[in-house]
Amino acid sequence: MGARGDLTDTQWTRLEPLLPVGKKPGRPPIWTRRQLIDGIRFRTRTGVPWRDMREQYGPWARVYDLFRRWQLRDRARRSVGAAERGVGSTGFGIPAVYVGGPVQACQHD
Repeated sequence: MGARGDLTDTQWTRLEPLLPVGKKPGRPPIWTRRQLIDGIRFRTRTGVPWRDMREQYGPWARVYDLFRRWQLRDRARRSVGAAERGVGSTGFGIPAVYVGGPVQACQHD
C-alpha cells in the first residue's frame, strides 16, 4: 500500500494511458513512473525541498527531472487535466507550480 496521498490504483489506471510513451530503447527503468509521479505529488503537496524528498519516490534528481521536463513541455497540465476530468473532484493533485522559488506549505484541517 502506498503512502497517504499517493495515487490509488483506480487513478493510476486512468492516468497511465494519458502519459507520453518513451521513445528511447535501452535498459528498463529502476523507478516506475507511478513512483516518480507520486514523488512529484508529494513535493507539490508538502512543499518539501527537492533534496529532502522521501526515498520511496526515487532519487530527488530523477523526480525533479521528470517534473521539469513536463513543466517545460506543458504535458503535466494537459495530461493530468484530462485525467482529472475523468476522475472527478478528488483529482490527482498535481498543481501547476513555479519551481524557481521557495514554496510554502500550509496545513489544512
